Amino acid sequence: MKKESKEWMYQSGSELGSAKDLLKTKRYSQSAFHSHQAAEFAIKALLIEKKGLILGHDLSYLARELGAPNDILDKCDLLNPPYMDARYVDRAGIAPSKLYDYDRAIKSLNTARKIVKWVRDHIG
Repeated sequence: MKKESKEWMYQSGSELGSAKDLLKTKRYSQSAFHSHQAAEFAIKALLIEKKGLILGHDLSYLARELGAPNDILDKCDLLNPPYMDARYVDRAGIAPSKLYDYDRAIKSLNTARKIVKWVRDHIG
């Protein structure tokens, strides 16, 4: 694995840890955002290995560039919203901390874990 990919994967793991810690402290919107980040960084690590770094935050687009299977693309679609609506009031018209609850945050975390696992299985 390339050094740059290793760094992206390392940070992906750190983001998963942050998402888990934030979930425990009931900061659900922040947990969901860090779940997105964990998946994004893992996907970017695989992109670096296969094609080169592609900029952007749309997990579905990045995963399609890798030829990811439909189940991973579905997970990316599910995890895309927290990149924006977990941080910005104007996205949903309410504070993100009111938009996210435990169920939504844990679903984001578990989805991110599955995406990261998929990347680990394919990065070599």
